[in-house]
Amino acid sequence: FGDQTRLRQILMNLLSNAIKFTDAGEVVISVEAVSFKDKSQILFKIKDTGLGITKEQQDKIFGSFTQADGSTTRRFGGTGLGLTICKQLVELMDGEIGIESEIKKGSTFWFKIILEKGTGNVHAFSPNHEFNKLKTLIVDDNNTNRAILEYQLKNWDIEYESAHDAFDALDKYQKALESKKPFNLLLVDYMMPGMNGLEMIEDIKSDVKQNNPLIIMLSSAMTEGVREKAKKAGANRYLNKPVRQSYLYDSILELVHNKRKSIKPDSKRQPKKSAGSSRAELKALSEMKLLVAEDNSINQKVIIGLLKKLGYQAQMTNNGAEAYEELQKNHYDIVLMDCQMPEMDGFTATREIRKLNSTKSQIPIIAMTANAMEGDRDKCIDSGMDDYLPKPLSIKGLKTILEKHLSVRKYIKGPKKCEIINI
Repeated sequence: FGDQTRLRQILMNLLSNAIKFTDAGEVVISVEAVSFKDKSQILFKIKDTGLGITKEQQDKIFGSFTQADGSTTRRFGGTGLGLTICKQLVELMDGEIGIESEIKKGSTFWFKIILEKGTGNVHAFSPNHEFNKLKTLIVDDNNTNRAILEYQLKNWDIEYESAHDAFDALDKYQKALESKKPFNLLLVDYMMPGMNGLEMIEDIKSDVKQNNPLIIMLSSAMTEGVREKAKKAGANRYLNKPVRQSYLYDSILELVHNKRKSIKPDSKRQPKKSAGSSRAELKALSEMKLLVAEDNSINQKVIIGLLKKLGYQAQMTNNGAEAYEELQKNHYDIVLMDCQMPEMDGFTATREIRKLNSTKSQIPIIAMTANAMEGDRDKCIDSGMDDYLPKPLSIKGLKTILEKHLSVRKYIKGPKKCEIINI
């Protein structure tokens, strides 16, 4: 029992401040029972990844009409009175309030209050005997989202594993199939780098050996268009994030009860093939070597993951100069070239490659750039590049453009590495 109006006021003040001062990352609220006697001490934490506050500023942040410094007032408005009110309300509830913070790493505002124990029945989601048969794969690139789903499934006695992106998930999914202990439920985030949830589902559904798992798509942007795409890809349900515990519980239970109707095996399902690509041609494509020039470490991991999924071998370089040197030393069949890089950008590197006095000067070069504006493609082509891929890369776009440009090179037996075919 407590004053819900005042508690709401404290939380709203602390949450709105956290969101106001957090440009990137996340804001997380957690609640924990610290002790239980005749009364309960409850600890609330509001953690953000925002600007952070110095130790000197922390000592006075709860003082009347105080903000961390004058610049925050000019940028964000307000007087800082909200934190003073929070402190007074918490103390009236026999509690205390404080802050832990580090500049540029964020802040955690916390407060403890004393509440009388309630006497009513608490609604709990008990484990269902049907859940014992489930083996679940959680796929989400956000650590907090994965932790929430793991906590809920653990409480329902559902066996689970977690994957931090689609590539990790597909690897775990394949290993489970090979071990004869496949996943029969997938909780898949929609928005993920490299390969999104829809592309991952399509990849799984295209394999005739797959186990027809139940699939629930999760998204913070679950529009009607996304729902239609998810349904077409093979998802059984679609839930908005953050996912309410009751909705997830009911969705899983409903899918399990209706499993025979939801996932009838389709004997006519055939694996997807690239148009006009024979098995021999696809094998030849997978044997070709790719050179990638990209300076961003995150983008490097994404590109390598995509290429690995498509079956290609790739050598990574950090800028245009490294790519130019590597190409002169070793054989490659195509170059994926970022446009904006230090030391030597992609445009300059391409012009230097085209000046080489060898067949290497004719190697296909594909531009990769986040500047997907009108005229950017022409700029790439004018510098000597053969084609253009906008960032962030998608597995479909990458697959299409590689097969388009690599299909003009045909491997043959003999001393020559390849033969250029004009088409």
